Amino acid sequence: NVVPIEQPEHKPSSSLLDPYWITGFVQADGSFSLNYYNNDRLKLGSRVQPTFRVTQHERDLIVLQRIIKTLGCGKLLGPYSGRDRYDISVFNLKDISGIIIPFFINYPLYGAKSLDFNSFCLGVFIVLRKEHLTRKGLDKLKDLTYSMNTFRKY
Repeated sequence: NVVPIEQPEHKPSSSLLDPYWITGFVQADGSFSLNYYNNDRLKLGSRVQPTFRVTQHERDLIVLQRIIKTLGCGKLLGPYSGRDRYDISVFNLKDISGIIIPFFINYPLYGAKSLDFNSFCLGVFIVLRKEHLTRKGLDKLKDLTYSMNTFRKY
């Protein structure tokens, strides 16, 4: 006498996410980095790329898409090398300085992630002021890079 029930169809929401929810999500699965790459064609031999990134498994692509929609910036990248992970990457300096930094000032992170964000902001301002085009500025940027994320000394 088992009566089967019909499973309701799940339709994920496409509404904008709560900004505090995004902050909490980034607290766990996001990163701020000041990447520099060797480039012999440049005067100082390095190119700088500030990047904001969020990584998730492919089953959670809808979350990444909704973060992009809510923030109004970012590119969905991946998967890489046979992995099942995708990234939101924001490396456009205008989007970083005009959207990402103000967002996390208004909806702040905490703990070590907050310290990384503060270092990231300093690095972005070095780039915006074009100080990274001098040896002193590039060295300052590299020092910031090696004081963030897994390199951070507590």
